[in-house]
Amino acid sequence: MRLILCLLILPMITAAAFSSPTGDSGDVVSVVRSYSLHGDDGTALDWHDDRGRRGRGRRALLHEVRPVRRDARVEYEDEVESLYPTVQRAFVIPDGRDTNDDNVRSARARPGTTVVNVRQTSFGCGRLGATVWPSSIALAALLSRRPFDDGCRDQSTMVAGRRVLELGSGCGLPSAVASMLGAACVLATDHWEEEEGGGSRRGRKDDDGDGGGRLMPKNPHGANLAHNVVGASVVPAVASVRRLDWHDEGGARDIANDYRPDLIIGSDLIYYPADVSPLLRTLGILLGDDGGGKSEGVKGGGEERRRREALLISPLPPNAERASLGEFRARLATATDDDDDDGWLVGCEVLMDELVMIERTAGDDDGDNGDEERHNLLAIRIL
Repeated sequence: MRLILCLLILPMITAAAFSSPTGDSGDVVSVVRSYSLHGDDGTALDWHDDRGRRGRGRRALLHEVRPVRRDARVEYEDEVESLYPTVQRAFVIPDGRDTNDDNVRSARARPGTTVVNVRQTSFGCGRLGATVWPSSIALAALLSRRPFDDGCRDQSTMVAGRRVLELGSGCGLPSAVASMLGAACVLATDHWEEEEGGGSRRGRKDDDGDGGGRLMPKNPHGANLAHNVVGASVVPAVASVRRLDWHDEGGARDIANDYRPDLIIGSDLIYYPADVSPLLRTLGILLGDDGGGKSEGVKGGGEERRRREALLISPLPPNAERASLGEFRARLATATDDDDDDGWLVGCEVLMDELVMIERTAGDDDGDNGDEERHNLLAIRIL
């Protein structure tokens, strides 16, 4: 009955807020920010998807709303909340008719609108994966976009019916969005300590020569990721979480063979210089036909591999400096070369586009239109 009431009450977002069923609390959830993606020249995105469908004039769009206050009678504090401070965030996935509405105050939620709740933790728990980064929001917006001609009968998103795997998931917003938008299954991966209190084979930092001093999330980070991704899924069996260290080639092959993804996604992955080579290798393994590229299970994509692709989003200056991004871009170019020692992506095509995400905060009833911030981004597609 509560689910039926939820479906009936959700449809209206007023100029600044919409009502959402929250037990007997009667809370009002306000739209606080809107995120829209554009080409770097300010125009709407104009991408073709993997089936040749064109995205004429459609912008990727995501709204952030004020989270509903939790009903203490039906939800209880879990391990993460008992150990670390947390912050709740919530995002609205607009339906296909809302994709050109950039005005935060005029946002509307029609029947079928999806709300995704995400719990952030502290830096002490999740390290770099403790919060939802702008690149993650941009990736989620791209996944939710219906980028096709109005005349096309197929208005599904790019994740519909696909086996989606997210690398470096952090809080898992893109994975949660994919699980709600018709993905056949979703696997959110990240790296964290195997045991609480420094039980990892590398301790608090990956400092054994190949980790480059990477900050290691605590063990509850994995539980928080599962809370966001598995808990958000309409069909829980669709979504799962798994620990993956890019520096562990065997672990990457196990996941590739067990899960066999056809869409690999990731945001803001290029942070540590020591991760560049392992990330390229991991991408090659996941995109390969047999969980490892060629038939011998070694590097390379091969000509026989099934249709798979990767979509990665990375921040660009002046919003963020990622010192390793230049090296990663250069290595991507050589990774498709069969004569190169790092030719993990042989047979693949690499496309790069610079995008701009406009973040707008909601105004008020006194005529304040709110603030606007631009985020420069690089979208990398490996086909």
